[in-house]
Amino acid sequence: APKGVQVQPSAVTDATYSLGWCLLYGVGTSVNYPEAIRLLTQVSKTHAGACYTLGVCHEEGKGVVIPDINEALKFYRKAETMGHPAAEERRLRRSGCC
Repeated sequence: APKGVQVQPSAVTDATYSLGWCLLYGVGTSVNYPEAIRLLTQVSKTHAGACYTLGVCHEEGKGVVIPDINEALKFYRKAETMGHPAAEERRLRRSGCC
């Protein structure tokens, strides 16, 4: 999608993202990092929130083997192009720009 155009995910994609987020943070269920990362990755092609959350995971090392700021920045950029409201600010701060 062009910059500033928000991609509208489907209800199934939203539900998958929500389940992944809950598994990542242990909301209403036990934390399950492998399943959370799998679900978030599955919907990251069309869901800005999933891209943003995967960026946070890679930045903080949550659910991934080791933190990787370069991988995090890729996800923040993707989330930004999909219209995620906080992605640009987080990307710029983490890239040392501002």
